[in-house]
Amino acid sequence: MDKRVIKTKRNIKETFIKMLSSCAFEKISVTELCARGCIGRITFYTYYDDKFALADEIMDDYMKEALDDYHRLQKENNPATQPFEGYLNMLTAILDLYFAHAEFFTYARIEKNPYLYTSFYNRVFENACAYIGRHSRGMQPKYSARRTAVLLCNGFWGIVSDALTDKNLTAENFARTKKEIFEIYRTVLSSNLFTR
Repeated sequence: MDKRVIKTKRNIKETFIKMLSSCAFEKISVTELCARGCIGRITFYTYYDDKFALADEIMDDYMKEALDDYHRLQKENNPATQPFEGYLNMLTAILDLYFAHAEFFTYARIEKNPYLYTSFYNRVFENACAYIGRHSRGMQPKYSARRTAVLLCNGFWGIVSDALTDKNLTAENFARTKKEIFEIYRTVLSSNLFTR
């Protein structure tokens, strides 16, 4: 991709994310986004049909980043592709993504921007369902893969959202929070929610 295109799209995305700090997604207009980003409307519409397409591309970028991180983690610490360890690697990738882009995800909470929250949650949920389905021999959920993924994803999202609302979340607190989240998930994954 041309460097100018990359730079322009990055500017559009960064402007959009900055706007979320003061304006709900539903109230962001393409006109205002273009004015703040110093780009023409024609330029915006060259790359995106509307603000929903822009938000979707940001979500897709984030999911690609998380999947790349997941594959790296699998190579590093799960070469035998154990299903439970793989699931924890998937959670690690999502959690790392969430905190690496905390500015965006702070604004993408359900009470602030339901569209953004739902859009990202649905992508994570579909990946979790697919993962449990692909590893059904090793994980063997007691209930349907879909219902199990609903429980795990909603619980995970609740814990992460709670952590992001903590005003004292420093790097040290984040490490402790991350450890606690994984201890909770190790307990859940080793419970009779899954039969081995």
